[in-house]
Amino acid sequence: MDWRALEVAWRAGFKKIVVESDCLTAVKLVNDSVQAMHPCSTILSQIHHWVAFNWEIKFVHVHREGNFVADALATFAFS
Repeated sequence: MDWRALEVAWRAGFKKIVVESDCLTAVKLVNDSVQAMHPCSTILSQIHHWVAFNWEIKFVHVHREGNFVADALATFAFS
């Protein structure tokens, strides 16, 4: 997850956002509080900064098989 996508969504005026990820660990990290000593604490604090704005935002886990098109596009982007 990239916190800059949240900034783009906010500045574009979106007020209801669902962020889907096939990485359950990432979703759990974003949805839970994280210790300051955690290796990802810097990016997680940026994400939490944007989440605190006045909008409805959810982070959910989706299985890779259930999100075939997004997975195919992500794979294509790296080739």
